Amino acid sequence: MNTSPNTDRKDALSALRWPLRLTWAGMLAEGLVQALWPLLSVTLLVLAALMMGLQDVVSLEVVWGAAVVAGLGWLAALVHALRRFRLPTQGAAMARLDRSLPGRPIQALLDDPAIGKGDPAAMAVWRAHKARMAARAATARAVPADLRVSRRDPYALRYVAVLAFGMALLFGSVLRVASVADMAPGRGGLAQGPVWEGWAEALYRQADAVSERSGRRAADPACGHADHPAVLWRCGRADAGGNRVGAHHGCACGL
Repeated sequence: MNTSPNTDRKDALSALRWPLRLTWAGMLAEGLVQALWPLLSVTLLVLAALMMGLQDVVSLEVVWGAAVVAGLGWLAALVHALRRFRLPTQGAAMARLDRSLPGRPIQALLDDPAIGKGDPAAMAVWRAHKARMAARAATARAVPADLRVSRRDPYALRYVAVLAFGMALLFGSVLRVASVADMAPGRGGLAQGPVWEGWAEALYRQADAVSERSGRRAADPACGHADHPAVLWRCGRADAGGNRVGAHHGCACGL
């Protein structure tokens, strides 16, 4: 039974739907790995160092120097990822799938005869050729992604980063990462400039002679009240030099 070339082409390409999608997904994964492995390596190394608490055993200058180096490395890795990554197209996935088959059958299915379109014998040969190519394309399998980056990472830094992060998960703690926030400027000491503080203290003294008949204490020489308790209070403020200013006192009756 004779069928049109367009129908044969559509049927043959519909059979390649899933191999083509899987090949595209593999190319996407390959592009992500090739572009992001430096960024992931730097991130894992920094997290491993923080989780192991290295920022707590070295000086603050070393921590800030390492932070600058890590930040520059992370920024360079990010620029590398943005420049290298490209979203794969369906045409690129089809070309890779076609290269994995002998005779490039997918490209043959997309071709049209250049001459002999009005010759029945030539068209019969062309249809037989397309039928063979369609049968060959039907055997297509998804091309696996090439996730190897050994040529771009000859010193296996990615494995060092993964190993360090694994050790940090076993012997470190995620809670130690928060300690680096205390090393930010302005978090380690008192604020600069004038400092004022409020203070209050109780003054204990020996009770004066109490009349047994009235049960009243003698008047305090500081306030002159006769009905005050034995404890006086004094409050005020202190400046940045520790000098107490604005101090005043009174008795506990509030007068």
